[in-house]
Amino acid sequence: MKYQLKTITPVHIGTGETLSQIDGFYDNGRWHRIDIDAVLAAIPESELNQLTIAMGGRNFQWGGYLPTNQSSARYTLPCPEDPGETEIREAIKHPSNRPMIPGSSIKGAIRTALLWDLIGDSNQEPFKDSVNYLKEQLRRKPNRSWAGRGIEQRVLGKDPNHDLMRVMQVSDTAPLPITALEMGIAWTVTLNQRDELVQKREGNREYKTFAEQIRADQTFDFSIKIDTTLFRQREKRELGYSDLQEQVLCKELAEVCNFVAKGLAKVEADFYGHYNLPELANFYESLASQIENLQGGGFILQIGWGTGYLPKTVTGLLAGDDNDLMMRVRRHYRLGRSLSEGDYYDEEFPKTRRVLYDRQNPKSPLGWVQITPA
Repeated sequence: MKYQLKTITPVHIGTGETLSQIDGFYDNGRWHRIDIDAVLAAIPESELNQLTIAMGGRNFQWGGYLPTNQSSARYTLPCPEDPGETEIREAIKHPSNRPMIPGSSIKGAIRTALLWDLIGDSNQEPFKDSVNYLKEQLRRKPNRSWAGRGIEQRVLGKDPNHDLMRVMQVSDTAPLPITALEMGIAWTVTLNQRDELVQKREGNREYKTFAEQIRADQTFDFSIKIDTTLFRQREKRELGYSDLQEQVLCKELAEVCNFVAKGLAKVEADFYGHYNLPELANFYESLASQIENLQGGGFILQIGWGTGYLPKTVTGLLAGDDNDLMMRVRRHYRLGRSLSEGDYYDEEFPKTRRVLYDRQNPKSPLGWVQITPA
């Protein structure tokens, strides 16, 4: 089926690379990404050595090194302030420098939602089996990937050949013009010792990151294909797929994704409301209402960087109201430890979030998208 993805909030899907002052410069409200090849081709050979030495300096600025009467930028983006020496997370793009969203990012969020649903009720076998496996891991050497991989294998399939998600193929989105991108500032907000939610700072260090991000209200086209032949009786038996797996993937995909998204929205609305960040609490209350009113097979996901701990793990689901199990998990994997106090907070976990800011004003979370059949 053909689908459309609309960004509800800005979305950052990164390349894994960070940019610095060597890669670009800030001028008059815009970040200019340098085209190094074009600059080097335009500079006289006699000046190249001087430029190379200057680029090795910590305080290098492109300033007077850029050739006049020639475009030196691959692209420019609106940027709220000068990044200075703060790292910039590069967004993944089509080879033509146009923003797009990889199908793997969409599929990964769907995978997590299906995992939540298939683990399901605490009275069901997948839940009990996953909890027992988690407790077993707590007696072993700490390794988060082992715990996560083992739970996924129990619920979604023992190896890639038997994994439920091989049934689904998600295309990359069609790219949009560069104007769909902007530069955003994401702060880590955390609870301080007075239980106030504040921008995280330690000494002179500010926990903020600049990121190339897809703007809100951008619409992309892509497709999802489900290979139903793998649910025929013989294939289904050989792959070990269950009737429940077939049902949630082929018939209840939108409902499952929306159920998980609505649960996350409620948790976040309560968190931001309790700690007096009304801008974010109001956003999540509005998002929950939007999910409730979706029709025609549409669903909501949170994708990409900056989405935090909750959307990417089922630990909280498995621990449920068992505070002792959750604390054992946190101590074992060193989750949410207070560096200043040298211990673990008992009440609130996770106590940090990433939030987009407009100067000193909290603006929105990252990564929320709406997907609807085209």
